[in-house]
Amino acid sequence: LASFFLTSAGLRLPASIAQGAPNCTDVTEHTIYAGEAIKQLQEVADTSNQVEIRSLQAKLAMISASDAGFQARLVPIVNLYERCSLRLEDTKKQFRDRTSNLIIDLAQGTGAAAALEAMAAMQIDTDVGKTISAANKFINIKPAAGKTGIPTKYCPLSEYIKQAQLPAKAAAARTEWKLDLKTVEQDTAAASDHTSTAAMCCAAGASCGEGSSDAAQLAVKGGKLFKSATSATDKTVGRPAGKTSKHWATATKQMAEQIAHADADIATALAQTGVSDTNCNPWQSHSDAELQLDVYRLIYKKPTATKIPTAEATSIGQKVKEMYGSTEAEFDNLIWNSVKSIQVPKKEDPSGGKTQELKDVTDRNRLNDLIQTSRSRTSVEEVQKVEDAKSTMRKKKLEAQKECEKMAQKQQQNAQNLGAIMMPKIMCANLKQDRKTHNRNR
Repeated sequence: LASFFLTSAGLRLPASIAQGAPNCTDVTEHTIYAGEAIKQLQEVADTSNQVEIRSLQAKLAMISASDAGFQARLVPIVNLYERCSLRLEDTKKQFRDRTSNLIIDLAQGTGAAAALEAMAAMQIDTDVGKTISAANKFINIKPAAGKTGIPTKYCPLSEYIKQAQLPAKAAAARTEWKLDLKTVEQDTAAASDHTSTAAMCCAAGASCGEGSSDAAQLAVKGGKLFKSATSATDKTVGRPAGKTSKHWATATKQMAEQIAHADADIATALAQTGVSDTNCNPWQSHSDAELQLDVYRLIYKKPTATKIPTAEATSIGQKVKEMYGSTEAEFDNLIWNSVKSIQVPKKEDPSGGKTQELKDVTDRNRLNDLIQTSRSRTSVEEVQKVEDAKSTMRKKKLEAQKECEKMAQKQQQNAQNLGAIMMPKIMCANLKQDRKTHNRNR
């Protein structure tokens, strides 16, 4: 249920049994208030996606680059961004875990409050009366039009947080509203109290609504069955005093406390500047121990090193600055502009005929697809290089064999006069044997 609200994903009925699309163009203030809280919590949890995108872009550039030196300089960056992405994901998970119960409590409270609000607003219709006679007379006690106690507006929160066109009140919900939580109780006005707002039956008199003092009249005085009690909680709810007060009905004091605590804690969570990691970029991370070790391995060509020797420890931070810069602008000039300008196939043209710059690809799924494609292509190219090398070796051996045989034929003619007819053949046979041995070893 928590992930239902945080991920905007809900259960969907199959089309064959779906009951029609919900109406989210006219929603209750309860839905607006809870929906805006959920949306804003999502925004906080989804910040810092730039780190993940940079990580994928750097990885794709490292795989795709033809310059070995450029590839090597990207390795520490890829490692840094990947570590940072993992830290951020863990931080975001903790944030979601911390706020999921708050969302459940607020969502449950808003749903119940909306139903109770409609019930509390229910009003019995006025009937001006009937003349009492020997025959039985009946008056139908019924709700007034538009005040039936049945909620008529419904929009699932999962739909609300997805809609592009928001209600006019949405902008003010989390900044200008504060909740006034009050329990609902039965209006127990005395039956003789014709001045009460409560509904009741009465006989004769102008106060019954029929305008007659005839004692032979029976009427229903319109009014409510329920009323709001005093505030159900002392806890500060929502925005500070002075903001627009929104009356919400609750069934019990405990329910009011649940809503109040959830709303106050959500307000605290929303006050955060975002789920972030301040050491997610090379120009911010000169003292990062793992980045320094990666740079040491690169500069000193010691890929298996597990620590930086004392002699180099004092200068490695400066080398990180020299390699990646001290500002974002320097980093862009040294490394990132080259990454951003790499040409990749457009999604609609995977054959590669149409390309775009890597800086314009910011969808993580697309970047992962490009990484997998690039890896596959690189693997094929490596296999082809091995096959080409084998083919070149075979060709050279064949050419050497032909040259040997050609020389052997020439030498054989001369050798016949000296009685050494087999010598050239033995030499070429040895060459053939070397070739067979080479092929077996491969």
